[in-house]
Amino acid sequence: MRIWAEELHHSERHAYAQNRYREIVNAPSPLEAGCEHKGRISKLAEYLNIPESDAKDIGRKAQLNISIELGHSRVDISNAYLG
Repeated sequence: MRIWAEELHHSERHAYAQNRYREIVNAPSPLEAGCEHKGRISKLAEYLNIPESDAKDIGRKAQLNISIELGHSRVDISNAYLG
């Protein structure tokens, strides 16, 4: 699924990114979970009850996938939407 960036308003992009993260990862995004950037991997690992190394991989893949769907192809851009 690819969403063209120019078709969505800024607030819609945030909502889309948050929803897609939940769908892909089966957990709230770091922003929704209220995590600081430093603690987001450990929080995801705890939420999913998996090792932090696995949580890091899952989170990174989800962010990359979402950034591609939004037309950015850069994880640092999706971090603005996801935390």
